[in-house]
Amino acid sequence: MTRLHRSQWAHDRGRAGGVGRLNCLNLTADWAETGSAELSNRAEAEGSRGVDDTGGRGDGRSLGVGGLSSADGERGESDCGWLMGLGWHGEHHRDQPCDEPNTSDLLDPVPDRLLLIDGHSMAFRAFYALPVDNFTTSTGQSTNAVHGFVSMFLSLLENERPTHVAVAFDLPGGTFRTEQYAEYKGTRDETPQPFLGQVELIQEVLEAMGVRALTAPGYEADDILATLATSAQTEGNGVLICSGDRDSFQTVTERCTVLYPVKGVSTLRRMTPMEVEERYGVTPERYPHLAALVGETSDNLPGVPGVGPKTAAKWLNLYDGLDGVIAHADQIKGKAGRSLRDHLDEVMRNRRLNQLLTDLDLGVAPQSDLRVVGADRAALARVFECWVPHPAPAGTAHPDLH
Repeated sequence: MTRLHRSQWAHDRGRAGGVGRLNCLNLTADWAETGSAELSNRAEAEGSRGVDDTGGRGDGRSLGVGGLSSADGERGESDCGWLMGLGWHGEHHRDQPCDEPNTSDLLDPVPDRLLLIDGHSMAFRAFYALPVDNFTTSTGQSTNAVHGFVSMFLSLLENERPTHVAVAFDLPGGTFRTEQYAEYKGTRDETPQPFLGQVELIQEVLEAMGVRALTAPGYEADDILATLATSAQTEGNGVLICSGDRDSFQTVTERCTVLYPVKGVSTLRRMTPMEVEERYGVTPERYPHLAALVGETSDNLPGVPGVGPKTAAKWLNLYDGLDGVIAHADQIKGKAGRSLRDHLDEVMRNRRLNQLLTDLDLGVAPQSDLRVVGADRAALARVFECWVPHPAPAGTAHPDLH
C-alpha cells in the first residue's frame, strides 16, 4: 500500500491561495488524530467556508466547490472543514445560507438523500484540474487526482448533507457495450502515466472513510449509478449523482439531480429536469434519444452527419421521441432527412449503447448498506501516515496544523 504522508500533500501557499488555509487531505489526516468536533471548530477558526452557489452562469443553479486550486482565491481549502459530517445523520442547519444545499430541485421533505459519485469520471477531472507537479509524494507517486477528488467529496458532504453515499468505479477491460461495438470509446487517449495508481489511493481513502466503492464486471460505473438511483427513488428517497458523463442526464427526475462539473471539479451545475430541457430542448428521458441522433464524441459514437442538437430536438418533440422519428424518417425532407435515412442503423446502435441499465444485481441495499457511518480513524492514520514527518521540498511551505 502506498502511504500518503501529511507533509507530502503540501504545496506552495502562494499557489494554494494564501496563508492560514487547511489542506483538505491534511485536514482528513489530522481528523484521525484530534476527533471530528475539535477539528471542525479548528477549521471554522481558519476561515470562511464561502461557497459560490452561482456557478458559471450566475443563475444560482451551479454549486461552487471550494478548496481546489489557486483560482479559488480567498475561498481557500478550509471549505472541507465539515469532516464531522462523515458521521452526520440528517441535521440540517438552515441558519447558514452560504452553505445551504440547494434543495429546490428535490421534493421536500426528503426522508433520506443518497449521494452517488462516478469515481473515474471525477478522478480524471480532478487530475486535469490540479497541476501534477504540486502534488507528488517523496516516493514519486502523483496525488493531484486524489487531492482534488477528496476535496470535492468532502465539500459535497458538507454542502449536500447526504444520509447515504456510494462511489462507483469502472473496471479494466471491456463491457457488454464493447462486445456489441468494438470501437466504443476507442478514440480515448491512453491513461496519463501520473494518473496511474491514484484511483487505488482514492479507494483506500474511501474505505477508511467508511464509504462503499462499487464495481460491476462487464458494466460501467454509470450503470451502477443508474441502478442505485432507481432503487433509492423507489423507496421515496432523494438522489444526487455527481458525474462528468452526459449519459447520466437520462437519470434526472424530480427526485434525482445530476451535479455536472463545468470547471474542473470546483464548479458543479445542478442538472434538474428544467435545466436539461432548457439546455437541450428535450426532457431528461429523451436526452439519450438526442445523443443517439447527434452522437457522443467521448464515447466514439458518431451521429447523423448534418444533424445538430436543435434539429434533433425538433424532430424528437414533433414525433414524440426517437421511435417516432425513425418511424417517420421517410417524411423528413431535405438533406438532413436523407442523412438520417442513410444512418438509421448507427442511430439505433447509439441508442442501444447509451441506454443505462437500472436493474443490475449489485448485492447492495442502498437504504441499509450505504448509510453514512463515519470514518475509521486508525485506517485514516495508516493511509496518510500522519505521524511520520517528512521534510518539504526547498521553497515549499506547509499549511499550519496546530
